Amino acid sequence: MMLIRFWSGVALLTAGLLTLLLGVFVLGVQFARSPLPPLLYARDSRLYRAEVGCGSLIANCEAGGRTVVDDLYSIGVSLWSPDGQRVAVHRNAGWTIYEADCLRTGTACAGMLLDADFNESRPTWEAGSGALLAIYANGTLLQRHPSSCWQQSSAPCTLGSVFLDQSLLLYQPHASVDGQQIILSDLTGSAFVIFQTRCFNEGRWACADPAHQQFILVPQRPASWPTFSHDGQSVLFYADTSGVGVGEQLFVMDVNSHSFQQITFRKGASLYPAWTEDSQTVAFAGFATPNSRFLDLYLLDRRYGLVVRLVRASNSNITYPAWQPAPE
Repeated sequence: MMLIRFWSGVALLTAGLLTLLLGVFVLGVQFARSPLPPLLYARDSRLYRAEVGCGSLIANCEAGGRTVVDDLYSIGVSLWSPDGQRVAVHRNAGWTIYEADCLRTGTACAGMLLDADFNESRPTWEAGSGALLAIYANGTLLQRHPSSCWQQSSAPCTLGSVFLDQSLLLYQPHASVDGQQIILSDLTGSAFVIFQTRCFNEGRWACADPAHQQFILVPQRPASWPTFSHDGQSVLFYADTSGVGVGEQLFVMDVNSHSFQQITFRKGASLYPAWTEDSQTVAFAGFATPNSRFLDLYLLDRRYGLVVRLVRASNSNITYPAWQPAPE
């Protein structure tokens, strides 16, 4: 009798293990997806390029990365052009343009330095024209800088300027991939303003017309780093949930309804988010706990709410992730 009970227990245990393994397999299939694209991030005054590769957040994603650019500015932002062919990098010498293929192959890359007056902390590429857009005059003036700014051309470095709104101080511009919209953050972090870019071609003061603007108050503030999704229907950003500037979490805003959804609920702050073209994976810098000293690099899978640490910091912050766009 005892032998029968023993073997019955073994059978039940085996069945339980098989069920568990089947569940893990099914979960892995559900999480499987195309490999993630390459990722740039700043660390130790250097720009790193990481081949993330994994298509599942349960696949122990790791990305140590390799150095591709040295001597980054303290706000070491890097910006891919919409076609993925160029990268603008904020170095101590100034904003510098690199060919993406050069950064990929790891050869010694000779960047092209922009005009010294170009000092926006986070400009944005303009779809179609290949120009960089930057904010001047205390957040009221938007200037367009074409490729002549970094190709040592005799053509003018400023393509044109438009006034946005003299009642607001705006910064951190981000243009939609289709080039039809640009979003900026109010300097106080209390609102976002979306402009329809057709006003750029309707006269220097056309954008100041409220007909070209959407003014959106943000419920959690200060809010920062607004970034359009690839389809232009949503905006990713971070905002303080503590009221005292220590509890930043990630949010998504619907452009049409102006509704907001919080997508991280971590103990530590979540900052500088960047999302993949399908909007399902978000890379961001974050503190592991409120008492952490340095920012690590994390990935969030929005479909299942999973967060994994991609790169652990060691005596330095890891910041400003940027996914490489798919080639056009």
